[in-house]
This record gives sequence, structure tokens and C-alpha cells, in this order.
Amino acid sequence: MALVPRFTAQEVRRQIELEIARIEKVIIRNLFYLGEECRNNAIENKGYMDRTSNLKSSIGYIVVANGKVIGRKFETYAPTATKGELTGEALAHKIAEEYPTGYALIVVAGMNYAAKVESTERNVLRSAEVFAEAELPRMLKTLGIRQA
Repeated sequence: MALVPRFTAQEVRRQIELEIARIEKVIIRNLFYLGEECRNNAIENKGYMDRTSNLKSSIGYIVVANGKVIGRKFETYAPTATKGELTGEALAHKIAEEYPTGYALIVVAGMNYAAKVESTERNVLRSAEVFAEAELPRMLKTLGIRQA
């Protein structure tokens, strides 16, 4: 008695593609969540005097999938702070060019003086970085993904 399949190779391929699409959605949704949490953390825990709102407006993130930016979050916090938002987003897009394959969450503080402020032990992105370093392994474990 021989086993006779009740499915075709095409049906198997289609099911695999559906599962890949489902996994990609979950990964992307988690990257957006992590980006939002990092951004909120950086803004809520800022350790600097926000005179122009440009630095705060330059803090944001983009999510990249296979070289394509699929979402962003930057916000202008004062009418005079559009420069911050534009500068932050431009920096994030420039960094995104380094990720032509796979997935990436890019969180930035785009003003050119952000690193100087951070070096004076005032929080700009450091608290967000610490949060992400703790949260990402937990998220990957929940998704059943091993870290390389």
C-alpha cells in the first residue's frame, strides 16, 4: 500500500510563503513597538535643557525591511524645531542604506551636537539604548528567534 499525497508541491510552497509572511509581520510589528518605546524613553528621560526643541525633535526611528524604509516616527515639538525633525530623519535614512537585506530598527538623535550633550553625561539616547539592549533579547526569545 503506497502513500498518496493529497496536496501538491505548489500548495506546500504556498503554505510556507504564508508562514514567512506571518513571521515577517510579527518581526516588523515588534520593531515598531521597540522603536516607539526607545523614542519615548529617550524623550521622557532627557537630561538636557530643551531650549529650541531641535534635539528632542531629532529623536526618532525608522524601520527597514530588505533595504526599504517601511515606517518612521519623528515629530516636531515646536514650530521652530522642524530642522530637528528633518535632520533626524535624514540621518536615519543615511544609516538605513547600510542595511540592504534583513530587518533594522534605526533610532537616532540627529542634531550634530547630540553626541556632545551625551558625552557630558546628560541623557539623549543612552537610556533608550540600555532599554533596547535589555528588551531585544527578550523579544527575540518570545518570538523563538536565536541571536547570532
